[in-house]
Amino acid sequence: MGGTGFGALLACAHVGDRVAVVGQAAALGFNTSGSIVVVADVVEQTPTKSTGTPQDQDPALPTVEDKADGEPEITIPDTDAPTKTTAEVIKQGDGDVIEDGDTALVQYKGVAYKGGKEFDSSWSKGSPTTFTISNSGLIPGFVKGLVGQKIGSQVMIVVTPEDGYGANPPEGSGIPANATLVFVVDLLAKG
Repeated sequence: MGGTGFGALLACAHVGDRVAVVGQAAALGFNTSGSIVVVADVVEQTPTKSTGTPQDQDPALPTVEDKADGEPEITIPDTDAPTKTTAEVIKQGDGDVIEDGDTALVQYKGVAYKGGKEFDSSWSKGSPTTFTISNSGLIPGFVKGLVGQKIGSQVMIVVTPEDGYGANPPEGSGIPANATLVFVVDLLAKG
């Protein structure tokens, strides 16, 4: 939780607390009008980084080491990128399995394979984000790499241009045309 409205209020709460708020729905972040009363019991705190068991990493693929806060540092090997989208579990979680169409709370970092330059990161933005794991909203390589993975895992996905943005990356993204991309995704919760 975090951000604005009711989420910001919950960010100050502790597991076991009951939070009651009266206010304008819009100010609390709800899509309705008028005054509302919201009561929430804080039953669990979602981790902000992977809690899985470290796994051996393939030295032919990019390697991942976590900083103290859990943000991944990605080291690109001095080899050609894989020719097919490849997912590797860096830390194995033991939670629910992600299925196509599921919503997941994640931390992620994306870098270009060539040069290792970061182009996007929830870590840089300061908080986890939620994605619906489906081809309707994400690039195919991201979906291929996450479907079948378990909550608590950290997964590294090397995405080929065909399964990424190809010749048409989003304007202003900093992603070169026809770039192979590397994502490290911490699967925090399933919603």
